[in-house]
Amino acid sequence: MISLKRIPIPRFSILTLLGIIAVIAVGLTVWERWVSWPDAQADFAEIVETDKPKQDVLKEARGLVRRYPQLARQPGAMTWAVIQGDVETCRVFLDAGAKLVDDQDDEDPSFPLLYLPVSQGEVEKVELLISRGAKVDQPFDLDFFSLRGISYLETAASFGHTEMCRVLLDNGAQVDYKSSDGNTALHAAVGCFSPKTVQLLVDHHAQCTANAKGETPLSMAQDLQNHFQDQGVTNDSIEKITAILEAYQQENASSDQGADKDAT
Repeated sequence: MISLKRIPIPRFSILTLLGIIAVIAVGLTVWERWVSWPDAQADFAEIVETDKPKQDVLKEARGLVRRYPQLARQPGAMTWAVIQGDVETCRVFLDAGAKLVDDQDDEDPSFPLLYLPVSQGEVEKVELLISRGAKVDQPFDLDFFSLRGISYLETAASFGHTEMCRVLLDNGAQVDYKSSDGNTALHAAVGCFSPKTVQLLVDHHAQCTANAKGETPLSMAQDLQNHFQDQGVTNDSIEKITAILEAYQQENASSDQGADKDAT
């Protein structure tokens, strides 16, 4: 049996150990920058363009971003997460340092980052983005729809997403904001045939103002009601909307008369 006493034990000074640690650290840095990081970028680019099932793609993307947080800070990365990803994916990207620049993509400032989740009624995703700094009252343009200065509230109302409208209003969206054509969220809700959304906006004291064509939400509802009646068709949604807005108009008229009496 070999005696342990005969085995030479290497002795290192503190400076020698620090030198070894420094060399290892430099080696890891070089590996990370020149070998590992380019591979990660290539892997991420391949993942976002793959035809794999969506959940597999998102899982791989989250794994890469957790390992290489700087991937989430690349131009367009957060936009991809919002458009293609679920709430968990968006959270991972945000936790890794992805930034919301005026709630728009820093690569393409013309693209409103909240538009798709708002239009698709993804309430939880929008709540997450708002909690991380996305602005709900930032007007935007949609060039491919030739729309100018529209709001997220009008967008949500135009799709009849009542709960989304509630979230936006609770987070500071202006209920009476007008787009470039003078339409408000209330106009959009009428055009979407959504009594619940109309009622929500009325409950938030939305004004029945006219748009650039001179149409008020009530006149729009009445015109639609007349159109269906001329066709011999009854549309329950428009009937309800018209009733809500007529009652709302009468209520406002009564309030105005009461205020005038008090003033005199």
